[in-house]
Parts: sequence; structure tokens; C-alpha cells
Amino acid sequence: MNSPGKLLSLEYARGSAAIIVLLFHIGYSLEIYFHDSTFFHIFSFGHIGVDFFFVLSGFIILYTNHHYLNHSYWIASYFKKRLIRIYPVYWSIFLMMTLWHLMQGHIGEGKEYPWVNMIKCFFLFPLDEIPGTTIVGSAWTLPFEMLFYVAFMLFFINKLTGASSFAIWALLIISNDLSDHFLSKNLIAMTNVKFLWIFFSPYILQFILGMISAYLFLHYSKRTLCLIIGITGGISTASILFAATHSNIYLNGLFFFSVLSGLATWEKYRGIATSEFFLLLGRASYTIYLTHMASIQLCMRPLTYLNPHMNLILVFMIVLFLASIIGLLYHLYVELPLQKYLRTLDSKQVLREQMTSG
Repeated sequence: MNSPGKLLSLEYARGSAAIIVLLFHIGYSLEIYFHDSTFFHIFSFGHIGVDFFFVLSGFIILYTNHHYLNHSYWIASYFKKRLIRIYPVYWSIFLMMTLWHLMQGHIGEGKEYPWVNMIKCFFLFPLDEIPGTTIVGSAWTLPFEMLFYVAFMLFFINKLTGASSFAIWALLIISNDLSDHFLSKNLIAMTNVKFLWIFFSPYILQFILGMISAYLFLHYSKRTLCLIIGITGGISTASILFAATHSNIYLNGLFFFSVLSGLATWEKYRGIATSEFFLLLGRASYTIYLTHMASIQLCMRPLTYLNPHMNLILVFMIVLFLASIIGLLYHLYVELPLQKYLRTLDSKQVLREQMTSG
């Protein structure tokens, strides 16, 4: 069995989710560039990789920080780690995409990317609509991540306050959705405050489901976990199959709640083999996710120019390989050095402060 606290299965699953999203967008791009929807239909389920990422984030944040609940001193360290994880790599890709679109004349008032949206995208503030026109296409999910990370800090102040706040938040989201469904009224429309949509998005419930999964994993027995996994997995799978033509955020969240709980429980009690390749894929999942849409476009355009009637399977394999390699290389030679440099700076700053106070 692996060392306590390290769940390799979730790292493997994270990498798999990134590849699933990549497959979905390759299929979509093949339909646009080669006018064939075969692969788009095959991998049309790929958008659920995003649902998985949200549930996984909720699980990991609670799982890795549960020792620090009720300890407000941990807030600064926690938030710095989150900032270093999210922003440096995102900004590096954001700046490259900005330069590209500036050269194409796509940025400015009345154009595809207005300046006000550019500023919001830079800081990962929510746009007025979902997913909005983000300069880094897949980054529409990151404002959700940042909102969750900020809200989670309540648990460091007082875990009861944090749990109560998230419970109330979940009830407000569900109530708003029910009101919108049955009465055709919701808080965003009634208040006309557009950015409120992110606070009332059902995607927030997926983070909460991830936290519940981590809590159950940490505090309940194998027998109880298996029972919960069986019930939630059965209900969500049956419901998804029944409503196969519709994507439901609630059902997807419940499904991945059971998947994550199952993976973590299996590894805890049965262990899991170590795979360096899948471990690397999991660690590089963030860069694969952020770079994959630009990588696909970078590959598709020359392939279309060279031979617009090229064999689709060959095109699919070439783009999958190159987009994966670009994401992996970006992880190894941009993300890791950036994070190492910033953590070194932070460690030196902490040391200087300790010497000064001493």
C-alpha cells in the first residue's frame, strides 16, 4: 500500500480527465476543420471531464488541509500555495494568447475580446455570462476554482462556520435553480446583477460534493463507504443513462462523487500500483488542460492546409499526440521551474522575516 495520505489513484484520474476533455475538443475541431463529426459524436461525453475536475478539487482541498481546520494561521500559507498553483502558468499562457489575438486584431471595444473582459480574464474574475469569451478558452473554469478556494478559508477560521456557510450556499443554489425551473424567476434576473451567476451556479455543488466525499473517506468505515458509493453510483448512473440526451450538472457531480469515493476507498484498503507515466500525466493535467485548445488549433491549421482530405484517424492521432506532448513539455519546462522559483522566493522571504523578528 502507498504511503499514508498519498492517493495516486486520484492523480491518475486527474490525468485521465484532462485527456477526456482533450479528446472532446479534438472531435469538435475535426468537425470544424474537416467537416466530419464522427469523432465529435464518439467523444461527445468528454465535457464531463470538467465536472470531474470540480468534484476532485473539492475532495483534494479538504483532504490535504483537514489537519488545519480551525487554525487561522494556515490561511496565508494555504492561499499562497493556491495562487502559485493557479496564476503563474495561467498568466504565461494568457500573455501568449493575448499577443496572438492582438496581432489578429481581435482585442478591443466592439471586438471579440473587449478590454474589460481582458482585465477580468487576467485576474480570473467572473465574466457577465457563462462560459463567456475567455482569451484562454478552457480557463472559463478557473474563476469557479478561485471562488471555491477563497470560500474554503472559512474552515480555517472555524470549521463549523465553514460547514454551515457551505450548507446554506448549497441550499440557496438549489432554491434558485428550482425557482428558475418552476417559476421562471431567479435571483440574477430579479436583481440584474450579472456577475452573481457564478455564486448561484450548480457547479459550486460539485466542489461541495467533493468535500463531502473527502469527509466521508476520512471519518467513516469501509463498509459505510461502500454502501454510500453503491447507492450514489447506482442512482447517478441510472439517471444519467435515462436522461442520456441531456447533460446534468447535478447528476454528473453525484456520479463523480461516487467515482472519487470508490477510487480513494479502493486505494486505501487494497492499494494501487505505481505508474510513473500516469503519475506524470496527472501532475501535468493542469497544463494539458490550459494549453490543449491552442495546441489543437496550432496542429489543425497546417494539417488542413497540407491535405484537407487527410485520413481522419491519422489526423486525430497526430493532434492527440502533439497536444499531449505540448502540455507535458509545458509542465516540465515552464510550470515546474516557475513553481520552484516562486516557492524559493517565498521561503527566502519567510526566512528574512524570521531573522528580522528574531
